Amino acid sequence: MSPTAPKDMFGKEIKEGDAYFVVNDKAVHIDSMEDYFIEVLGATVHERKKPLTAGTVNGDDKSHQ
Repeated sequence: MSPTAPKDMFGKEIKEGDAYFVVNDKAVHIDSMEDYFIEVLGATVHERKKPLTAGTVNGDDKSHQ
């Protein structure tokens, strides 16, 4: 009988070689990070419709740097 792979807090198996984070003693597989941001941290997902202009980051003009 082979041992089963451990799972992260969302049920994603963590296999040998997989990257994962430990947050408050709970594992979060790298593939589950979107779920973690949304479900645990309350983040919202946004999609950029227009391309960023050169020198602009988050609405701040960084062209002088």
